[in-house]
Amino acid sequence: MKFLLIVKRHAKILNWKHDTYYASLMNKYVYFDEFMRFCNDNKEKFSKRDIIASLTYIHHMKKVDLLCPTFNCYNDFIFSNINIFRSNISTLVHRYAILGHTKSLLFIYENVLRNNILNYDNKSVSIIAWSYAKNNFYLSDLFMEINKILRGCIKTMTLHELSLISWAYSKINRLPPLEMVCVKNRVYQLINLLDQEFNDITQNNTVKENYIDDVNTNIEEKVNECENKKINKNKSQIKNSSTSYVNKQFNKREILESQEQGLENVYEDNSENKIDIYGCRKNLSQDICMIMKSYAIMNKTDPFFFLFLFNFIIKNIKNNKMMVTAQGITSIWVCLREYEIKNKKIIEYALELSRFLRLDHTVNSSMMHEIVTSIHKLKINDRRILYHVFYHLKRKCINMHVQHLYDIIINLQKMKINDDDLWKQFGVAIQKKAIDLELTQIKNLHNIFTTNGKGNDRIIGVLDTFIQIKEDINAYGPI
Repeated sequence: MKFLLIVKRHAKILNWKHDTYYASLMNKYVYFDEFMRFCNDNKEKFSKRDIIASLTYIHHMKKVDLLCPTFNCYNDFIFSNINIFRSNISTLVHRYAILGHTKSLLFIYENVLRNNILNYDNKSVSIIAWSYAKNNFYLSDLFMEINKILRGCIKTMTLHELSLISWAYSKINRLPPLEMVCVKNRVYQLINLLDQEFNDITQNNTVKENYIDDVNTNIEEKVNECENKKINKNKSQIKNSSTSYVNKQFNKREILESQEQGLENVYEDNSENKIDIYGCRKNLSQDICMIMKSYAIMNKTDPFFFLFLFNFIIKNIKNNKMMVTAQGITSIWVCLREYEIKNKKIIEYALELSRFLRLDHTVNSSMMHEIVTSIHKLKINDRRILYHVFYHLKRKCINMHVQHLYDIIINLQKMKINDDDLWKQFGVAIQKKAIDLELTQIKNLHNIFTTNGKGNDRIIGVLDTFIQIKEDINAYGPI
């Protein structure tokens, strides 16, 4: 079972394009301390866009320390000018959420959002909900107000806004049943509208193609008739008819080009504008996958909603109406795991989608952890997914989060994976990272590398040292 998959790469949201003078100057800084000195020296001249740009660039800096005096000084300046952000506070909230600065999120809530959250539009509210949930910062009063907004404005919310709010509620796991039903019904409505729209586009394209073929056939017949008449004419007539033939060919090309141009314009006008109205744009599959994953986490007893969304995705991928990213593929595997779906046809589609993971540069440690956990729980040992998992782990396991690395090693050992190159890279990685694990986890790794024969004297020796250090810390306290 194979189908074409459109693979597109999108820049991450924090790849900032400077559009002011001071923002362009920020681009050259690499280290956090130097950048903070620049910000403090010029902060009085900063516009609102410059402040947003500065918080965006911090995420990419080296040696970031959000507790240092220079950042606190700059942050106090932002707090003192918080009123300039009241119209679009969601952007500032989002930047602080990316930085993980809970103190600033609390300040913004107490001084801006507490009494004004109801005045913001759907997009701002959804971004605010996502931002606070990302930092596991649950403010009951804030989310109670968001619940009210959700119930009142659900009919005007787009898929993107619904995906952000669904993700936020799945993160804090406090979605009341009423809001859960409201969001689900709105998603059903939007997906049905989109499905009808895609069907209409496909039908219109088919009609246009048939019409062009008919026009092409008629022109060819007329040209052939002219050629037959030219045979009985003299040389001068042949010369004139040759000119006529060239003109006919030129007219033929003009007709075809105009028809093709008209088809392209119809597709752009109908498709893009309609999708924009529904709030989908180019991240349609990403929004749908976020929603299906969120509901899989919140309600593990209702797989029908997932199947509805999954069928929509597969149908439109086959028709080249949608593309899917690594994050979307990961969400699908999480849903299959949470619902414990083992239907062969659905698994087959998921495996076919997974064949493109290697082509997506956005694959990260968390995605690999989710995918490996899913295929282990579902007992899937198919090369279409394992090849791409191994490809990523061999290249990047040394940069993975240590807990993700530990869980992946445990799961692959249970799956009896014996790839020598992969275990060699695991051995290199745990020598650098295993010290951050708990004592029992280090002992488990020691046992795995001893029993499966993948450990050498160096790996076993390093793990022995880590075990001794952890035992000393437990006995005598931290170093």
